[in-house]
Amino acid sequence: RGHRLVFNSNYLRSLDAQIRPLAEKNILVYLILLAYPTKEKAKDALLLHPKAKADGKYNIAAFNTATPDGLRLYRALVSVLAERYSGAHPENGRVWGYIIGNEVNSQWLWYNLGSMPLAEVVSEYEKAVRATHQTIRHHSAHARCYLSFDHHWNASMPGISDQEAYKGRDFLDTFARIARERGDFEWHVAHHPYPDDLGNPRTWLNKAAWTTDDSPHITFKNLEVACRHMTQPELLWQGKPRRIILSEQGIHCLKN
Repeated sequence: RGHRLVFNSNYLRSLDAQIRPLAEKNILVYLILLAYPTKEKAKDALLLHPKAKADGKYNIAAFNTATPDGLRLYRALVSVLAERYSGAHPENGRVWGYIIGNEVNSQWLWYNLGSMPLAEVVSEYEKAVRATHQTIRHHSAHARCYLSFDHHWNASMPGISDQEAYKGRDFLDTFARIARERGDFEWHVAHHPYPDDLGNPRTWLNKAAWTTDDSPHITFKNLEVACRHMTQPELLWQGKPRRIILSEQGIHCLKN
């Protein structure tokens, strides 16, 4: 209320051109919501989290959930997408899932919030996921929201400060706790089961992918670890395990 937002209709039509042909073939479409720096000071002040590193040495920033204007803009952006791709407009296509951010447990590079302890990072991320869920529910009873994690489970990205990268399991469990404390809602997991060595696709040889919950990594070798972890009572949604999708997995072929 009291704010006028203008959206680039050409860009929205370009999304239609990608989404509609897939939807018409009954392919389930998921959108990944990312906050790339624009290098325009006014835009970035609204779009990017104010705690993101000032030097800009990261790929993707966290959404601005820290200021009223930032959160208002984020909700507005999600609302445009959720309404357009709710299924009410077949000429645009349909989206069934929204993945919020990218590999947030390794926020140093992929959802930058600067130097921040785990609980604070999770708190800020939870605001974005909750805002997304609440907004899409105004337009769709079925589209889902997903948290994004890399393959680090009971380990974090090596060589990175523990204020910038975290164990995926700790991040997930902390998110679930904070969400419950604020009023639980429907969220799911988008996992990236990369191999131990990103350049070696032979996941069956992975040494850091164990069958136990303290496994350093979750790769294609030990996906059952994630499935089993999600059956814990405090992680259930309406008595059932939340969904896990494998939303990114790059496979690099070896020369020999």
